[in-house]
Amino acid sequence: MISGLANPQRDTGHVGYEFCLHMNEGDVSEEIRRSMHRYYRTEVLGRRTSARVVNKCPHLANKLRYVRALFPDARFLHIIRDPVAMVASWVKVMATVPDLALYWPDSKYPCLWVFQAEGIPNKAVRLAREERIFPGGGLLRLADYWVEVNGNIPQQLEDTPEQLLRVRYEDLVAQPTQVLRKVTDFCALEPLSGVPVAIQAERNRVYRSLLTDEQVHAIVATCRPMGNALGYSLPEEVVA
Repeated sequence: MISGLANPQRDTGHVGYEFCLHMNEGDVSEEIRRSMHRYYRTEVLGRRTSARVVNKCPHLANKLRYVRALFPDARFLHIIRDPVAMVASWVKVMATVPDLALYWPDSKYPCLWVFQAEGIPNKAVRLAREERIFPGGGLLRLADYWVEVNGNIPQQLEDTPEQLLRVRYEDLVAQPTQVLRKVTDFCALEPLSGVPVAIQAERNRVYRSLLTDEQVHAIVATCRPMGNALGYSLPEEVVA
């Protein structure tokens, strides 16, 4: 049960369910496993036994044990990014889908829920009272997302740490060849002959203007303990 956003330029941007519930190995039956294997083998891979499937949906981040139960030899690539840049990117995306809102549930393995906010009378004022909804009063719930999801990913796979590789987005931008080689080695794939896409080195600062200095300070304060644990060394004082 996944709730997410597609390319908002194509449609409303809303895909799947309105809610995104935690799932684990207890939700996998033998029938589900056989069905998923059959679908990926025939419909996705076209029976090409040498091909690999990549799914980059972030809404699987609270369902990793479910995925592993379906595909026991799966490899999980955990890409992390500076939290201020991540929040600014979410703000930019949500501005393109003004009829949608995000809800951040208070649960052990949460993920963002997406729902229609179109038609709510006096929407801006009423949503501004809701600290768990964005857009509204809940911008810091996007920072909570960064903290809790990045912490929960390794926790879900703590009994098989060899199946998880963490990569910092900033390292990928700075040293793409070396980091991509680490990824292909981890996935037991042939090394890439070169970097397949153009690297945009300044991407982290593109949407910073969408945030106020006060918001940046609050995001950094929320994310500092986890950020420091992940090697970001978020400062006590933020330089805007």
